[in-house]
Formats: sequence, C-alpha cells, structure tokens
Amino acid sequence: MKRINITVLIIILFNITLLQAYDWPIKESTTQHQTNATLGEWRPGHFHAGVDINAPCSTKVYTIEGDICYKDKDTIPPIIIRGINIGHFRYYHMVIDTIIRDSSFIASDSFFAKTDSGAHVHLQEGDIILEHPGNPGNVHWLNPLRNDALTPYADYTNPHIDSIKFYRQGGSAQLNADSLNGKVDIVAVAGDMRTDSTDHSAGHNVSVYRIGYLVKNMQDSIVKPYWEKVKFDSIPSNSYFSLVYAEGSSETHFRYYVTNDVFNPNPGLKNMYWNTKQKIGEPDSIDADSIEEAKYPDGEYKVIIKAFDIAYGIKENCKTRTINANIANFRPKVKYTDPYNGQNNVDLNKKVHITFSEDMNKRVDLNSAISISPGVSGNFEWINDNEIEFTPEPAFVESTTYTITLSDQLKDLQNQKLIPYTFSFTTGLN
Repeated sequence: MKRINITVLIIILFNITLLQAYDWPIKESTTQHQTNATLGEWRPGHFHAGVDINAPCSTKVYTIEGDICYKDKDTIPPIIIRGINIGHFRYYHMVIDTIIRDSSFIASDSFFAKTDSGAHVHLQEGDIILEHPGNPGNVHWLNPLRNDALTPYADYTNPHIDSIKFYRQGGSAQLNADSLNGKVDIVAVAGDMRTDSTDHSAGHNVSVYRIGYLVKNMQDSIVKPYWEKVKFDSIPSNSYFSLVYAEGSSETHFRYYVTNDVFNPNPGLKNMYWNTKQKIGEPDSIDADSIEEAKYPDGEYKVIIKAFDIAYGIKENCKTRTINANIANFRPKVKYTDPYNGQNNVDLNKKVHITFSEDMNKRVDLNSAISISPGVSGNFEWINDNEIEFTPEPAFVESTTYTITLSDQLKDLQNQKLIPYTFSFTTGLN
C-alpha cells in the first residue's frame, strides 16, 4: 500500500512540475515570442483573460498540455470554430484543424490549429482542467507570464506612470491635491510598452503586472505602509471591473484605482479608500474628531505610486512616481491661552500667549485678525509656528476685565479658517 501511495504522489508531483513551466504554443517553442497584450487589461466591460502572442495569420499552433479537447460551439454559417479548451489551457483566434474531433484526446506538443486573421494566439491558463467549451464560470484565469510558467520569458524595460489624481471616494468628483479631506480614491494612469528580450515593443500600452501606493510625511517617514491590491496573478470577477479601472480607461489607457481591494473575499471591503481623516489606533473607517487624534494630521505629505511588470527570474521592473498632497481635514482652533479664560489678578505687565492646535499662516495681519477690549497699546507677534505673544505697552490697567477676540481671518497652512474664539481675564492691583 505504501508503494502505491508513493507512486501516486510522484506522478502528481511530476504533473504539477510540468504545469509550472511550459513552452510557447508556437514554434520555436523554446524561444521567447512577442506579446501584445497581458492578463487583466481593460476591455469593454471585462478584463482581458490571457496573453496575446504575436503570430502571422496561418501560423501553426501546438498544444502545451495533452488532454481531452472541447471546441467552441458555432452554429452560425459559415461554421468556423475559433476557440478550443485543452487541459488547463484555452486557445482562441484559431482556425481548428478539421481532423480534430470534439471531446477527443490530443497529446501535448501536437499541431492542432493555425492562427486566424487576428494574427495572434490568445492564450488563457485556468487553475483547473477545462472540461467544457467556452469560458467556464468556476475557473480562475492565471497569468501565463508569471515566473516558471510560459518559458522562456523576460522583459527588460520599466513600466511608466503618467499621472496621479485624487477623487472623492466612490464618486467622480476630482479633488485638488492641495486640499485633500475625508475618504479619498487614488487613481494612477500607468502602463507598459512591453519591450521584451526579442527587442519587440507592443506599439501601444499594455497593462502593468501590479501597482500600489504608500504615503510618507515630509521628513520621509512612512505614515501609510505600502498598499498593493491590484496584482494580476489572476483576474477578479468582471462584476468588479469598475473597481479596478476608473472611468476614462480604454484598451491603451489604463486608469487604476490603487486604493481598492478588489480581491478581498469580503464584498464590503473591496471598494476601499485612503481615509485622510483616520483616527489613530482605529480602523480606517473611523474618523478622528480633532487634529490631535488624527493619524494624518493636516499638512503636506508625499503620495508614492509604484508600478511593476514581470521581468525575469526574481527580478521585476519598477517605476515610481511621487506627488505632494496637502491634507486639510480640521479647522484650526485655539488650544491654550495664558492667562486662561476667566483668570483673575493677572499681573499688569503680563505677556499674553495664545497657542493654536496646528501651525498657522503667519502672513495674516494680526492687528486686523485679533481685537482687545477695552483697547490697549501693544504688539502681537509670532514666537513660533503655532503661538502668538502680545506684549502690553506700557501695561494693562489695574482691576480691568479684558476680552480678546480671535477672528476667522487667522488661517492654518492649508488656508482653513480658525474657529473664532474669545476669552477674558481680569487684572489685579498695581
């Protein structure tokens, strides 16, 4: 019994090994051929489910894997069968050899078809044996260009990132990078010209393999770790197509939602975002109530997009692009005053200090933005980025209640207006 189990295991492992690395379906099968489209690309309403391998019309096509074949059904004259499933693989844009009988066995490395006028082999690889014609509903389409699959394959050029834009989460309203707030979608326009080891360029954009983002503060510390959920090892259901590609995408122009998590098994977590208002220590769905508890305090940040294609071996080609963005979720407010509101017996020569919740715009005219009643001579001046000092000249009047009013002319660095604030104190005797 042990011998039988070991033998079966060896056979299974051998078959798996064969599927992990396989030759090209056109000759020379051990030579890399030109590719013009990759897995996951935008097509009208659906993902491109395989790779397109350049081949002139009437090029012979050979089986990668031997198994029972299932030809597509075409009942409209003239009947030309263009697709066939054999083992884990689906071949399309074929003119199937007339001697190939439906539901018959075809050995591996067998000539079975020629390319049609589309001048390419559309090759799909499933994670299961394809036991029916067409596109089975229970299959996950894998990336034939992944490492140790279609061999040999190498790509020596980097993808490109053309732009980075921000939108209100779940909507079409574009946001200004100088004033981000709340939950945000990040859309990156990227692609790859696919110049491979054959010195062939696709002549147009093809999709990147994977793309993601991270956020740093202006001191270059990472405040949001790298998030990468668009990765075409396989493709998601076409029902989530609009969560990968933003409006305005086309077959040569790819606008990726890098903030979504389309492969998440929880449907409620697929349509994600960057919550610029997230509370420290809480899930990203929870907003902070103040700048003091915000994970991303108002200010300037670096949003960094990284795009990769499959190169060869363990190497991947990478392109990085950075855009600076200002977060502006909270209006500034007065945090402390000295004297405090309602304080008595304040020294007549006391310097007044006002501290704000964040760094402020120092170009505002303080004498216009702040008033003291009853009036008193003196000077307001900034003593640091979020603190004002007032020095009375020559001094406050004894036994007098002073009221200081700060108007919304005062602004933070994101030009958000101060929440108006008033406080009072009473001087003591001379």
